[in-house]
Amino acid sequence: MKLSPAAEFAVRGALVLAENYGDGPTTLDAICEARGLSKQYLVKIFSSLARAGLVTPVRGKKGGYLLARDPADINLLELIEAVEG
Repeated sequence: MKLSPAAEFAVRGALVLAENYGDGPTTLDAICEARGLSKQYLVKIFSSLARAGLVTPVRGKKGGYLLARDPADINLLELIEAVEG
């Protein structure tokens, strides 16, 4: 199965959050650095994931993003549908 660029970014970004689950918020800069992703595009993707209730934005100096649920409870289809519609 071939994923669209948006779906691929969503999956790759969510994987970073899953790897850091329980360690506090992860910044978009850290996600971009870990996976070599474009920050401008990732901002749009994570906005869609937040609207879908898959990630939770955390504001402030030590802010970033957290997975809204345990990584084991989030499936690939949810991530794809959040960015593809």
